[in-house]
Amino acid sequence: VLGSRGLGDVYKRQILYNMTTDEILYEENPDEQVAIASLTKIMTTIIAIKNIDDIQKTVTIPEQGLAGLKEANASVAGFKLNDKVTYEDLLYGALLPSGGDATQTLAYYIAGSNENFVKLMNEKASKLNLKNTHFSDPTGLDDHNNYSTVRDVSTILKYALENETFKEIFTTQEYTTSNNLNLKSTLYYNTH
Repeated sequence: VLGSRGLGDVYKRQILYNMTTDEILYEENPDEQVAIASLTKIMTTIIAIKNIDDIQKTVTIPEQGLAGLKEANASVAGFKLNDKVTYEDLLYGALLPSGGDATQTLAYYIAGSNENFVKLMNEKASKLNLKNTHFSDPTGLDDHNNYSTVRDVSTILKYALENETFKEIFTTQEYTTSNNLNLKSTLYYNTH
């Protein structure tokens, strides 16, 4: 189930999709554009995975990886300037605690900047035929140019889950990085 809500209202945009049978079981306003916040990181992570040759390669957290996150009150994984971590650590940091420090560092190393990385995200959205989706940053910060619909997000998630690396990270509850940072998933699962 993917849902979106505004301040003070209940879930008004939702979609219940059965991946096993590839069918939509229920939908309510699935094509209404909304700010998708941290769901942006689904696209960020799959784009990163597709552009990384070796997820065990070590990189250093640059200033660009942390820029603007504190001021935006963004969620972070907890990486610090000059930490040495693997791409795998960054991928887990992007998805489990929804870390903007991880997504911006991935954007920097893969495309040279957030802006260049966003071009890759929007190109993939176009290839997936997502007509109601546009990204403005890899983190999901509040911006009227960063939006999607629950239908489009379900398409992104379906595409991403076809990748075994993404699926492994997405379904992990807890992970310890190579520099001993303990990351926990912020996703909630229905056990039924």
